[in-house]
Amino acid sequence: MQAELLPCPFCGSSARYAGGTASGVYIVCGGPSPCGGKGPSRKNSSEAAHAWNRRPIPAPADRAKWEALREACNGLEDWLHEDDCKCGQCYRIKAITQALAALDAKEQG
Repeated sequence: MQAELLPCPFCGSSARYAGGTASGVYIVCGGPSPCGGKGPSRKNSSEAAHAWNRRPIPAPADRAKWEALREACNGLEDWLHEDDCKCGQCYRIKAITQALAALDAKEQG
């Protein structure tokens, strides 16, 4: 059974498995108008899915940069269309707000 794939990190569209040749298995943007996003090649679909689904959360370099980032992102949720909207804009806003929440938790933990 293949792992569930997160949407494309570049455009928010669905993703699909590709490859399966000597070059390995990889994940690509599978939306109706693919953006060209491609994950790293791995030896099997499980490793390819794990690599695709990783969303690294960068740690802020210092307090001033962290506060500037927080201020710049203040009010992003106001731009969401609906809670269940799957468009690229809403996907990116949700990803940013989730990453900020994870950074908050990491900083407090």
